[in-house]
Amino acid sequence: MASPLNDQAQTRLAIAALFAALARTLGEQDESFPQRFDAHLEKFYREIREFPSDPIGTLETLKWAGEMLDNPK
Repeated sequence: MASPLNDQAQTRLAIAALFAALARTLGEQDESFPQRFDAHLEKFYREIREFPSDPIGTLETLKWAGEMLDNPK
C-alpha cells in the first residue's frame, strides 16, 4: 500500500491534475494543443532541473502533469 500524501504533495498533485484536465479540454478544440503543452512541460522541467535550489516539488508537479496528459484513463 502506498503511503498517504502530505498536504503539500496533495496540493501539487491537484495542480498537476487541473492543468492536465485543462490541456485535454483545450485539446478538444485544437488537437495539437496537448502535444504543445507537453513539450512546454518538458522544456520547463529541463530548465528548472538546473536551478541551484533543487526544486524537487516543482519538478514532481511538472512530471505528474505530463504523465496525466500522456496517459488518459
